[in-house]
Amino acid sequence: MLEFIAYCDGACEPVNPGGTATWGFVLFHGEDRILYDSGVVGSGPAMSNNVAEYTAVVKALEAIQGLQAPHGSRVLLRGDSRLWVRQLSGHWRVLGGLYVPAYKEARRRLKALRRQGIEVRCEWIPRSENAEADALTEARLVELGVPVRTH
Repeated sequence: MLEFIAYCDGACEPVNPGGTATWGFVLFHGEDRILYDSGVVGSGPAMSNNVAEYTAVVKALEAIQGLQAPHGSRVLLRGDSRLWVRQLSGHWRVLGGLYVPAYKEARRRLKALRRQGIEVRCEWIPRSENAEADALTEARLVELGVPVRTH
């Protein structure tokens, strides 16, 4: 049985909402880092930290789908955003916001993996345990010359 852990993070700087949104994820198989990626969601009034966070989850799920893990595999999605962790776990309702399209895409991908017999769980972690994904996200902002506030 394959077991994967994906660390996901997003940011919107220098203002939230309305800044430049970036995402990053790191995927592990056991103790081995097997994949990492980051990117830019966009800039402007349709961007927010939650849009960026959800985009990171979508990109991580997309990468996991691409691995074609066998039935019975397990995936643990970890992030420091209580919003997506609680919403995708079914503990919080989605009331609306800029992130709703990304939320719907994340739900679609989760359901697809579960239909393939892959167990997917979400877990909140403190920001200090999400340092690698956070660094990928911030690096994209720096590449773009976007000022990054210290958290």
